[in-house]
Amino acid sequence: MPRASTGPDLINLQIKEFKKKKIKFLFDTEATVTFVKLRNLRGETLIYENKITLAGVIGHEIAVIGKITATILLNERQVQRIHNCR
Repeated sequence: MPRASTGPDLINLQIKEFKKKKIKFLFDTEATVTFVKLRNLRGETLIYENKITLAGVIGHEIAVIGKITATILLNERQVQRIHNCR
């Protein structure tokens, strides 16, 4: 019998460019973008300016100020991924 959903799947990630040692992310393998709030980034993080407004399926808009390349630390490996900042 299938297990009932208990809400979104969250994962803890350690990202070099973030202020906190670990941060929770929504785990969505089909997402084409990931949003990060500016207040979570370290001051020296380079933001590639790209001001756009994105709209969701119900019309809610999100202002994006740019993109960063985040270094995700997984065990002994480092993985880089581009994130949108808002």
